[in-house]
Amino acid sequence: MTQITNDILHVEAKTVPLGADVWANDGTGWHGLRGRAKSAESFIKNGHTETVIHCDFEAPASAEMWERLKENFTAAYGRKTPVNEIPLKDVHIGTGCLEPIAAALPEPEGEICVLIAYSLLGGYIEPLAVSARKDYLLRKIDEHLASMAENMDAALQLKDVFCSSEQNTMEFHYGLADQPVDGSELLYTIVPVPFFACGEEVAA
Repeated sequence: MTQITNDILHVEAKTVPLGADVWANDGTGWHGLRGRAKSAESFIKNGHTETVIHCDFEAPASAEMWERLKENFTAAYGRKTPVNEIPLKDVHIGTGCLEPIAAALPEPEGEICVLIAYSLLGGYIEPLAVSARKDYLLRKIDEHLASMAENMDAALQLKDVFCSSEQNTMEFHYGLADQPVDGSELLYTIVPVPFFACGEEVAA
């Protein structure tokens, strides 16, 4: 087994900066959790080299996300899994199950993404930014939430996250504490689009 100490791990079309934040995609039971890629190691299995990442995940941000996490592990273990048996620290996870947030190198050509905000109650759709860097788009979500908080009596909380490894999309559902996920106040989506000039702010 070989410990990987480089700062950047190249995996097919992805670059995973070790020590940086990642999202778990729909290829794993930790789907929807944000984590930090600490280190990686490679080993030979059935004549092929495989790489796993050691990752620390943050606890779910809402009761709904906790419930989905428990359902995922109950299905995986074949028995009801209590919260204290769900591993979140030093998880060994395949590289294909993670979506890097802060790309240390430019993303592959053609993977320009647009960030769109949907107000599910207000009924508006607003494109916020276009970039090849997901870290930039995620900062734009934080800025938009902060601007909305100035006019709200209660802060919105993250209710659910969906990251599709196949479609390269990300969804973030925000709502009040007593709102169900399907009645969330605000939905952010990050979706890949062909490169085009749209007049929105673009990060180099």
